[in-house]
Amino acid sequence: MLRRVFFSIFFLFCSLQATISPSEQLTSGDVQKQMKILLASHVTYNELNQEIVQRMMLNFLELLDPTKLYMMEPEISKWTHPEEQQLDLVLQELKKGSYRTFFTIYDYMVHAIQRRNDFESKIDEQELPEVVDNKELKNIEWCSSEKMLMDRLSMVRSLQKKAAKDLNEKDFLLLATRRRLNREKTILGTSENDRTQEMHQTLLKAFASSLDAYTNYFTPKEARSLKIHLEQRLEGIGAQLQEAVNGLKIDRIIPSGPAEKSHALKAGDLIVAVNNEPIIGMDLSDAVELIRGKKGTKVQLTILRETEEQKQTKLEIDIIRDEIFLEESRIKSSIIPFGDGVIAHIHLMSFYQDPSRSSSKDIQKTLEEIAEKNMIKGIILDVRNNGGGQIQQAVEVAGLFVSKGIMVSVQYPDGFIQHIRNFNGKILSDKPLIVLTNRITASAAEIVAGTLQDYKRALVVGDSKTFGKGSFQNCTINMNPNSSINSLGEYKVTRGLYYTVSGKSPQLRGVTPDICVPGIYSALKIGEEYNKYPLQVSSISSNFEDTLNDIPQEHKNEFILLYKHNLQKILTMYDAYLPLLEKNSQERLTTNEAYQQLLEETKKEEYNYDKVSQLNQTDLQLSETVNIMRDLIYAKEMSEAANF
Repeated sequence: MLRRVFFSIFFLFCSLQATISPSEQLTSGDVQKQMKILLASHVTYNELNQEIVQRMMLNFLELLDPTKLYMMEPEISKWTHPEEQQLDLVLQELKKGSYRTFFTIYDYMVHAIQRRNDFESKIDEQELPEVVDNKELKNIEWCSSEKMLMDRLSMVRSLQKKAAKDLNEKDFLLLATRRRLNREKTILGTSENDRTQEMHQTLLKAFASSLDAYTNYFTPKEARSLKIHLEQRLEGIGAQLQEAVNGLKIDRIIPSGPAEKSHALKAGDLIVAVNNEPIIGMDLSDAVELIRGKKGTKVQLTILRETEEQKQTKLEIDIIRDEIFLEESRIKSSIIPFGDGVIAHIHLMSFYQDPSRSSSKDIQKTLEEIAEKNMIKGIILDVRNNGGGQIQQAVEVAGLFVSKGIMVSVQYPDGFIQHIRNFNGKILSDKPLIVLTNRITASAAEIVAGTLQDYKRALVVGDSKTFGKGSFQNCTINMNPNSSINSLGEYKVTRGLYYTVSGKSPQLRGVTPDICVPGIYSALKIGEEYNKYPLQVSSISSNFEDTLNDIPQEHKNEFILLYKHNLQKILTMYDAYLPLLEKNSQERLTTNEAYQQLLEETKKEEYNYDKVSQLNQTDLQLSETVNIMRDLIYAKEMSEAANF
């Protein structure tokens, strides 16, 4: 847990933005072209206006200086609080493909970097404040004077030293300084051309995110990381790495990966060179890029290993890269004995698909394997902390538990509504089903929870609401495993909102549980409403009766033959039991001292993750969900026995 504190403080003050590394030349013409494409595709904004310009300038400033430790309000006020004349000036520049104002802002940042380094040198010679309140560095505004900026930098240094008091303080501060200098080096560049490239990429990021929170420009490096996240797989050596002052430390060997199979690497090994190229001082993401590579290719690692005599041995190790599936970010399962059977707990962390694996196939396989040895009496589909993924997988996962019908509808900017259907009439399981959610459950996970709730096939249990991301995006990243990333970057643009079969969108409001069982994130300010520039919520007509109104007339008859029979109906299987389940759960939670202590801790302004985790060692939210399932199974069996 100390490591968690280390990195939370480290990233807070040193690098809130991924380093941007240009590849091919991104010209001003490319920038203008991509801005036009994004505007033409966006659900709400189709042309530049003063509102977007104002957002762009603020985003641009915050991308350059996210921690507000460089620039000061007096020198940037005409962009942070622009008058209408200034907004119109920048708007006209942008329409002409001119980025003069943004180059001016960028120049201010270049000068601010030199000032920051001068201040850091002075801080080296001064005593740091002994007591610093973290609240003073939350939701901060731009400094109004050099004295205020100097004081803020001293506070940051003091907090960094405090965070490192149980670690090697010298190494920690060197690492923090190195990350800062690497970021500054990226902005400064080695030539005017480097600065222009960095400015263009930052400008595209500022513009894209001014449309809404999910419209983004990705540098090639960021696009590769996103592709890995969506597929939950990568090609590399299979080791979890931690940045160190003198290289990359192997924190953990991933099971079944090349590193484990080779038996050549150990946790604690320090990588100092890759293919004879030293990585000491290199940016973390650049070093990781060197280690990753195509399946079947060889990478040579130079490592330092501590011996039993506490001496360092230098080793040259060759590893053949391979495909690695991120199982910890995919699916986990367990069984809870109950009566003459079991309750199956399936924790799905994302919605993924690759040529050999998918979330729906993995759930099906897992449940079938459990059923081979046990009588499944109930299923808990746990989508807590699941931020979504591929929408088609959401449809297929929901389709494991309901018959044919509309799973989700999407509405495009022109008003056209497309229905995404489940065509598989075979249900994997008709056992009692609970979907467990929390405040981080989002997007595709909200589709599954909301749709199964709409059909009343599942009870939703969890926090008072889910995240509330009801928008869908089109992404230019080609998910074909053999496809490459565009060397000028990739894009994601919000095209519209999606709706569950009842016609409701989870946008902003999220999915409301049938039985509220608050968890460790329930009191935190997490959700769509806390994002910049969220889209507003809307509704469409319900679609339990599929009219096929999105199907071309010439195909309707053929479609009806394949699809219209065995459509899913709204069920009533939980209606009689829900009041009892709610009552029993509320009584248990009210009298559970450990649970009440946990809730009190989560509501504190200073959220102590370590203490919350300690109180929640047994996962009290899941434990209560299991109790609800037990009540449901028992009540259902008693009712069926009485009616026999």
